[in-house]
Amino acid sequence: MVRLLIAVLAAAAAALALAACGDSSTPAPAAAPPPAATAETAETADAAQSALRPPLRRLEDDRGEAHTSGCHLKTSGRTRSPGARCVFGAKDSPVTVVNIGDSHALMYAPAMIALARQHGWRLVNLTRAGCTIADVDQNDRCNPWRRDALRRLVRERPDLVVVSNGMLGDRYRVRLSDGRRLSRRASQPKLEAGLARSLRRMRATGAAVVVIRDMAKAPSYDTGACLRRHRDAVDRCAFRATRPESLAFDARAAERVDGVTLADPLPVLCPDGRCPMVAGDVIVYRNGYHLSATYAETLAPWIASQIPPGLVGG
Repeated sequence: MVRLLIAVLAAAAAALALAACGDSSTPAPAAAPPPAATAETAETADAAQSALRPPLRRLEDDRGEAHTSGCHLKTSGRTRSPGARCVFGAKDSPVTVVNIGDSHALMYAPAMIALARQHGWRLVNLTRAGCTIADVDQNDRCNPWRRDALRRLVRERPDLVVVSNGMLGDRYRVRLSDGRRLSRRASQPKLEAGLARSLRRMRATGAAVVVIRDMAKAPSYDTGACLRRHRDAVDRCAFRATRPESLAFDARAAERVDGVTLADPLPVLCPDGRCPMVAGDVIVYRNGYHLSATYAETLAPWIASQIPPGLVGG
C-alpha cells in the first residue's frame, strides 16, 4: 500500500513539472520589434529640418521682396500695378527691365531683383495673381490689369522683358463674347494666339523678350506636409516631372514670334526627370505650383544665361 502511494505521488510530481515547463513543441514568443527610430536618429532629423531654408513654419510666406513690398496684385479691385515703390535695382539706370505675368512671374522676381542689383538695371515688376498676359478675354479682374500693364510696358521702352505665366487650371479659361466660357483645353488656341499678340507688342518696343516656360506641378499642393512627414528622408518627397505639352500655350506662342527666347526651367528644377523638394539646404517648392523665394533667387545665374548678350556683362 505504501509503495503504491509513493508511485502515485511520484507520477503526480512529474506531471506538475511537465506542466510548469510547458510543451517543448510550442514556439517561443517573437521578439519585440525594434523602435522605429532611436532618440539619436530623431534628433538628427530634427536638426536637419531646422537647418532648412526657409524654415518650414514660414514656407508658404516665402514669396520675396516684390510681394512684401505690395507689388503683386491679388484679389483687390485695383487694376493698376503700383508705381515707384515697385521699381528695384538702380532706379536711375539707363537700362530698364520689366518682369511681367502672373504669380509665376512674381516667383522669379527674387532672381530678377538680384540680377538688377548685380548689373545695375532698373527693374519694373508688373504681376497679378491668376492673370495671364495673353491678349484674351479672361475675366473682369484680369482684363483691365493686363491692358494697363501692357500700356505701361510700352511707355517704359524696356531693354528686356521677362515673361512667365502658369498654364494649368480653370483660371485660364477664355470667355467668349456671349459670356460663355470655353474649357481649358478648348481655350488653348486662343491663349496661344493671344500670348503671341502680346509678345509681338513687347518686341515692337525694341526690347529683347525672354519667356520662361511653366514648370512641372507637384502632386500635392502642401509640400511642407510631405517634408514634415518624411523629415529624415526628404528625398521621398521628390516627384516625377510631368508637364502637359498640349496645354503649353506659353511655349507655343514664344515659338511663333521672331526674336523671342524660350527658357525652359525643367532641366534645372527636375534633372533626370525627377523634381527634388530640397536642393542642398534650400526648400525648392513653396507649394505644389510655386518655387520658394529663397530657392528662386539661386536661379539668377541660370536666368542670366538665358538673356541675350550685352545686358548681363560685367
